[in-house]
Amino acid sequence: MNVYSTIVLNGLIVIISFYVYKSYSALNIIDLTELNKCPFCYGKTACTNLFNGNIKMNSSTSNIFYNLINLVLNSKNVYYGSYKHQSSYKDIVVKKLANDNELKNFDTYIRTRFGVYSNFQKMEKNFKTEISKFLTTSTNDVDVKLKLCPDPHAFDILLPDGHDLSSEEYIHFYTMLYVNPEPILMQILNASHGWPVPHFYGSCGRLVIVENCGTRISSLMDSDWCHRAKLARDILHLAHNLTYLHDRLSVYLTDVSLDNLVVSEEGVVKIVDLEHTIVVDRHPSSTDLPQSWFLPHHSYHQSCDNCFAYSADEVCAHRISDHNFYAVCKEVLSNTTTLGHQWLLHSPPPSLHGETSLLSSLIESCVDPPPGVLRKNVAAQIIQTIDQALLEKC
Repeated sequence: MNVYSTIVLNGLIVIISFYVYKSYSALNIIDLTELNKCPFCYGKTACTNLFNGNIKMNSSTSNIFYNLINLVLNSKNVYYGSYKHQSSYKDIVVKKLANDNELKNFDTYIRTRFGVYSNFQKMEKNFKTEISKFLTTSTNDVDVKLKLCPDPHAFDILLPDGHDLSSEEYIHFYTMLYVNPEPILMQILNASHGWPVPHFYGSCGRLVIVENCGTRISSLMDSDWCHRAKLARDILHLAHNLTYLHDRLSVYLTDVSLDNLVVSEEGVVKIVDLEHTIVVDRHPSSTDLPQSWFLPHHSYHQSCDNCFAYSADEVCAHRISDHNFYAVCKEVLSNTTTLGHQWLLHSPPPSLHGETSLLSSLIESCVDPPPGVLRKNVAAQIIQTIDQALLEKC
């Protein structure tokens, strides 16, 4: 490299460094809240901590780079930061729950349906009625991301702690349902009670603050097979718990991928994307139930390339479904996954040939069970086989 090239390169480095510094300095977390859009926002429970400086963007080099890339590309509006809680700092993710275009479309929808923002504070609409209308609507213009069954009108079971809300809080709830219902699910499945979801630290305007749970499993595909086998076992436990563990609700995942599953430093597997879900109330007050309600539902496997087919209406017509087991086996454990990555249990060590051959057969049975075979039972056999392999070989 000659002297001229060196000068040009150094000049570019200085210019880029200056741009990075100026861009990051302009990344003001307060501006990201868009509090002027309230009450059509996610709430204000985290605003005090944010204004007091307890919630900040991270200053580590890797997180600055990630935050800047996100800012420049306007992709998912997800940023990394820290939260001072009591005497310690916690790693957090600061999310706007949608990209700018999606939020812009939401604003257009709100203005069209309810009027200009200046009138929001004077609104007298009953948003309990609006929520019921929304949950029973599905058109090209409105995408209901959380499907509540069997009675969408009985949405009180989705409210935090089952409490009634103020008029403004009902609008916050409506906004989250429309934009991204993830915070609603994170409060129902409270991480403090052991549920495999991020801790929810609150919201401020159009920001939510959640726990940074750890490493995406998609980035661990080259790790030791025994480690991946433990993750596979824990993901099946997660599928079981989301189906059966809540005293009233079953939460079915419709977007399962290794990008949406993370593992913490303590080795705990959690689901970090709850935007699209089916929530079934197993003990509804309604007596107008389909005839199939008390029969278990079995997701129908469609043999096709690059497809993951399921029927939300069929899941909703039954008190219990094996959908979560099907989704995990098909999209995470099977070598027929449609998601464009290796299957989680790829490249087993030669010493585990017998166990992995059995596992492959069981996973195939979980994806497409023979007549009379229940996915729940096959999933239990997969867990047992993994535990045996871990005990003997790992």
